[in-house]
Amino acid sequence: MRDVSNAIYRFIVDDDAESLASILSNYQDPNLKLTKPTDYKYPALITIWPWPIHVAAFLGSERCYNSLLNYGADENIKIAKKLDVRHYAAAGGQLSILRRFSDFDDYSMIYAIQYGNLDCVKFIWSKGIDFSSDYVFVHEACESKSLDIVQFIYDQCPDFKKIASRLYDDHTGLMRAAKSGCVDIVNFLLKLGLKDNVTSKSGLTAIFLAARYGSLSCVKALVESGSRFKSRNRKYNCFVEAATQGHLDIVKYLLDKGIDINITTIDGYDALACAIEKSRLSVVKYLLMKGAKKTRDSKEFAQTTPEIYDYFINHDGAIDPISVLEKIVLDNLKNIKLAKHLFENYIKLDDLPHDLISEMFKRDKIITRNYRVSKGAFSTALYMRLLKEIYADYKYIIKNMNICI
Repeated sequence: MRDVSNAIYRFIVDDDAESLASILSNYQDPNLKLTKPTDYKYPALITIWPWPIHVAAFLGSERCYNSLLNYGADENIKIAKKLDVRHYAAAGGQLSILRRFSDFDDYSMIYAIQYGNLDCVKFIWSKGIDFSSDYVFVHEACESKSLDIVQFIYDQCPDFKKIASRLYDDHTGLMRAAKSGCVDIVNFLLKLGLKDNVTSKSGLTAIFLAARYGSLSCVKALVESGSRFKSRNRKYNCFVEAATQGHLDIVKYLLDKGIDINITTIDGYDALACAIEKSRLSVVKYLLMKGAKKTRDSKEFAQTTPEIYDYFINHDGAIDPISVLEKIVLDNLKNIKLAKHLFENYIKLDDLPHDLISEMFKRDKIITRNYRVSKGAFSTALYMRLLKEIYADYKYIIKNMNICI
């Protein structure tokens, strides 16, 4: 069936109705459930178990669409009891398919907005959709990256500013625009008078989301409009988040704007600590060059890469490898790459406390979870050397592990 499914996708892409018909003629039911294609990467929406008529609607393949109807395909068949051909046509921007219908539900409009299809938005609106009836239309428009759609909905919706200012799914319209990285929509909403310092129930702000998703242009627009970004002891901070996500350009910009390089969140996290944990080497180097307060917390280093650990050792020399290893072991040896690196370069078995050795070689940690799953995380030679060195004092460990290498 997979080969048949792949062929159906190809024929619909080419709008090859004759070849599609040759396949359909072999089946009594034209509503064949397609499998995920393996020969080409298609848009995600049409790869999630659709029927052929959905794919034809999304791609606007009218000849194939008509052929499917002639073979008895059901235009009203739905995926997950929700998505039919109208939704796929709206997402694909296929106005010619949409014009076959006169009635539309809210999801058709939502898909047209999400996929940035202005002509489809206009057509579906002309059939009676009221943009003021649900917050979702305005908020999806703000996140759509289409200023044209935002302006169109604004012109048709007297309550646009009121709706965009409200929290919907814990985001204002401005937060959604900042998250999407569309500075044109951000500027449109700012000029409209939306407040940029609103904090959501979970602590989100527009500038934090712009920093999280890496939009320097949106961060700049929000800073220039007066967004607060230097506030201390907040749940979220845009500078710390930019460092966490590795957005060096935003880190540099906020430092140039005067943010304290050691500013912390209410949980005590600063930019350098988060960059270390998330292995953002370029950000780590830049923050240290700019004078960030150096951390000594082995928990942060236990989650980083060998490259960042070595960088700190070479420039500071005060990070205790055994303390770092202890934290790695407590975290079920998830960072096996750094553990291996520490053994090969910094740690001797004689230096380890016996309880740490015992904990490290528990069967359910290194053997089952790491060694057998990712062969070579510890090389066989290194692993056997470690076992040999601790054999005299820990015969019971080896006896109980049932090692097979």
